[in-house]
Amino acid sequence: MATPHSMNHHFSLSFSIILPVLNGELLLSRALHSIQAQSLHDWECWIVNDGSTDGTQEMIDRIIARDSRFHTIQLERNHGLSAARNLGIQHAAGDWIAYLDHDDEWDPHYLRAIQRNRSTADVLIFQYDCLEEREGHPDLGRVYRYDPAQYYERLFQQHLAVPLAVSHRRSLIASVGGFDETLRRDEDSNLWRRFAQAGATFQFIPERAGRYHIRSASLSRTIPPQPKTPGEPLRITKLPASAGADRSGPPRIFFASYHCFHDPASGAALCTRDLFDLLTAKGWPCGVLTGPNLDSPGLPLHDRLQNQPEFSHDRGWFGSLTLSRFRTQNAGYPVQLIAPDPPAANRPPTTIEAQAFGHFLNEELARFRPDIVLSYGGDLASQLVPPIARSVGAKPLFWLHNRSYTDAKIFDPYDAVIVPAEAARHYYQSQLGIQPTVLPGPWNWARTQVAERNPKYVTFVNPEPAKGVFWFARIAEIIGKRRPELRWLLVEGRGTAAWLNRCQIDLSDNRSIQKMANTPDPRRFYRLSKLVIMPSLVAEGGLPRVAIEAMANGIPLIHSGRGGLADLTPNPGCITLPIPEHYQPDTTHPPTAPDVELWVETILQLWDSTTTDATASQSAQTFAQSHWHPDRLLPVWMSYLQSCCERTK
Repeated sequence: MATPHSMNHHFSLSFSIILPVLNGELLLSRALHSIQAQSLHDWECWIVNDGSTDGTQEMIDRIIARDSRFHTIQLERNHGLSAARNLGIQHAAGDWIAYLDHDDEWDPHYLRAIQRNRSTADVLIFQYDCLEEREGHPDLGRVYRYDPAQYYERLFQQHLAVPLAVSHRRSLIASVGGFDETLRRDEDSNLWRRFAQAGATFQFIPERAGRYHIRSASLSRTIPPQPKTPGEPLRITKLPASAGADRSGPPRIFFASYHCFHDPASGAALCTRDLFDLLTAKGWPCGVLTGPNLDSPGLPLHDRLQNQPEFSHDRGWFGSLTLSRFRTQNAGYPVQLIAPDPPAANRPPTTIEAQAFGHFLNEELARFRPDIVLSYGGDLASQLVPPIARSVGAKPLFWLHNRSYTDAKIFDPYDAVIVPAEAARHYYQSQLGIQPTVLPGPWNWARTQVAERNPKYVTFVNPEPAKGVFWFARIAEIIGKRRPELRWLLVEGRGTAAWLNRCQIDLSDNRSIQKMANTPDPRRFYRLSKLVIMPSLVAEGGLPRVAIEAMANGIPLIHSGRGGLADLTPNPGCITLPIPEHYQPDTTHPPTAPDVELWVETILQLWDSTTTDATASQSAQTFAQSHWHPDRLLPVWMSYLQSCCERTK
């Protein structure tokens, strides 16, 4: 419950100051004195005591008794920084809002500078000094000036300024709302961005607002970037090798790539997570360091992870580059993700971003001391993995998941190349002259198997041209006219349902197509699937996950047989229906009705016949059990990785 206290209330004010505090009796007086020292006196200050259990409230009461411009709201329990600020704003009467946290301080002329410039914009952003106060930090005691104007173009990509240096018209809150109380971090950046999206004007003032104290126990842990300086070239430290021969126990396995380990739309990332989950469950030490690069455009990694409670998040820099670092425990092993500014979902790293990735990888491998480092990707950052791995005595292995590589030189620094299917091995052997090792999977069935199914849809996953969205549209059109009761489930991945509107087929009257957004839990759609179709036009690099997971759940599969799909042995639960060769991944027109007729007939046969469906379901599950169960594939992986370590000896 909030209890407001004040000596009186001013209703015609220039400024309302919002000051949240939690257990701040040791530092609050500094902030309060910096407010009282302002050369402009036309202000009120709302101090929101967010559930303090020390002597904070007594200190607040004493200053209110001496200065009627201070008011307080006392909360019986902690509500969080955003809620505290919002509560203060609700009571504010000033035309302009200014912010100060209890452990920071203002310059004496800050409010006067706001008054002098407030006619120029809706939001004013000032420079400020940063004082490093974290014990043990190499820059402890250092002060540097931070100028947000240097980063104004990155407002929508990175943190721009802490609240002590930002002031705005109170009327903006009525337009966009206050601080987002669901956010655990960067709630201030979120509000500044919403101001900009609403059309607010911003002005950067080349004057100092005050001093921001960087403390481990601060309410806000936002650390501004260092002043811009030239980036240092990467130097790989040559550490004494510590090979697996000198250790007892299973090999230590590490994964490093600029491609994101937590990409929900990447089959390669899912394979890596499955392998590391399974190895960790067997007692193998595993670790991960990856970058932010996702398979497709969309929400950047920074925005995806910053509010997930299982991830810790801090800010840092490398030369002139600012970045975010996320850490978590994934099924018992440590994962670290590096996300440079400005955040982006899908772009290769710049030179300095690659150098930063190499710097953190060098540190992490020196600490973890792996025997084997798995990697994939041909970008500048991923190319640093082999030499850094070798510097700690580890064996670098390239895990090749697709057919996008055209130059064998990318694989030269690696001790071995692993592919998931025979089709991929034949392709790269013939095209690039390399000799990959075939290791399917392994797939973690615990993540995908459904205990009880309620089959009622024909399911198509990842609607994009390469995966056959034009074929799906034609099939759905024809069956929709013949059998409108048959229902479809369209599951988004890299491709979205928007592709249906580009297929030159009118499906507006087809109400039987249900859509499901991309989900990290595939059990959601396997539970509802009676049949899965894969009219893929791309030469799949390996055995597609959807095919394996569907059959493992006893869901019959109809597929095109292209690429890795050719490795699937035909059986009643796995039906191959070849697609004419003139239909390629870049084909942008739908197939003819005669071309899809066999697909239509096969789908209807499986849909209508209870006996055929039951036989196909049992056949699919039995085949998957005997070929792809982790109890069969994981020992193969473990044996191979162990043999790599023995060869290192």
